[in-house]
This record gives sequence, structure tokens and C-alpha cells, in this order.
Amino acid sequence: PYLQSFSFFSNNDSLKAKYNEIYNQDPNKMELSNFIDEIKNNDILQNNKLKNNPQKLFDYFLGELHKKFKNIEDDEEEKENLNRGAEINKENAFLLFKNFMDNDKSFISENFFGIKLITKTCQVCNISQYLFKYMKSIKINIVDIDEENELDLEKIFKKMTNSKANKNDFCPICSTNQNLEISFEITKCPKIIIFILPEDKNLKFKIQKNIGKEKYHLIAAETKKKKSIF
Repeated sequence: PYLQSFSFFSNNDSLKAKYNEIYNQDPNKMELSNFIDEIKNNDILQNNKLKNNPQKLFDYFLGELHKKFKNIEDDEEEKENLNRGAEINKENAFLLFKNFMDNDKSFISENFFGIKLITKTCQVCNISQYLFKYMKSIKINIVDIDEENELDLEKIFKKMTNSKANKNDFCPICSTNQNLEISFEITKCPKIIIFILPEDKNLKFKIQKNIGKEKYHLIAAETKKKKSIF
């Protein structure tokens, strides 16, 4: 169902209009739907673990669309990672990301990318590292289903805007692996949020059509039976 859901982008009028505006004068122009089919069928998705990791699948797909709408060929995600390391000053970390983001705009990033802050705090030296990154999709765990089998997206989303975990990882201050407390915070939501639901044959639930005080409205859903709602 995850690859099938890419058809939403082929049928979105504003996406098609912007794409045609960018490539209107290109004699070798490929239709947006054909380009999306090309991504779906490329070797990276067909022979890679991305196929079994829907969030990475969507992040890769949006990254490819982002490059296409910027009309560039280089790997922006690699460029992003190379240009921005973690900073011990949160303001500097944000300024670095903002400078990158201001030079990396596309119709895709402006509509589908949010911003997340990753904070790693060493439990030994107590120094925090800050890193801002794009948030392209949100994978949710099915844990909050009420008695009417309705998935509480609002509740899940609120939990995810600020969550914490612990991981044994490298601390550059201690110069060795330490126990790090890692927090994830959504600092800016995209105009269009992509929620990724798990694929579970035995799971049945209804989805809320409005969240965020009705700021967000459900505009498309892809089910395992490949029936789409647009």
C-alpha cells in the first residue's frame, strides 16, 4: 500500500501545475506520473530494505520529488548531512539549518517538509548536542484506539511532538560511547503531513478526519486493499 499511495502525488492538481511550470520549456519533459512510476520501479526501491521500511521509503520518495522540483540531480540529503553537524549551541544549530534550508527551497519542501530538532545529551559530561533536520513523514504506532475503534491521531501527534529515548552512542566531548538521552521535537509542522500507518492484517480502525484544532483535514488515504480516497 505504501508504493501505491504515491499515486496521490500524480493526481494532485497543484503539484502537476507546478511541475508543468518548471518543465514547460523542456523538450524532453517527462510527465509527473511517469516520473513517479520511474521512482517506484527503480532499483533502489526494488532491491533495497527501503521496501520494508515505509518511513524511509516515503522520505526517499519525497527527497527525489524535492530534487525534481528543484530541477537538480545531486543528492541533497547527502549534501544536507555533510554541511550540518551537531552543535553544542542550539541557536547556532538552527542558524546553520536555516541557511541550508533557505538555499534548498522547492514546492515540495515548502509544502511537505517540517522541521525536527534532535537533542543528544550525554549522561556523563551532561553536554547537549543539537541538530535540526527536515521532517518528511511521521510513522505512528497504533496504541491509542478508543472503544469505537477510532485511532486518536490527535493524541498520538501530541505525544510525538516531544518524545525521548536512550541510546548508547558516541559522545564527541567524552570521545567515547556513552549513554545518551535523545529527544525529538517537532519545531515546525509541514502544510501537508504524511502519517504512515503500520501494515497489519488483523488491525481495523477508523481514522479521524480532522486534527490540530481542525487545522489539518484528511485529504487522502491508502488502504491495504488498494482502495484510495481522494
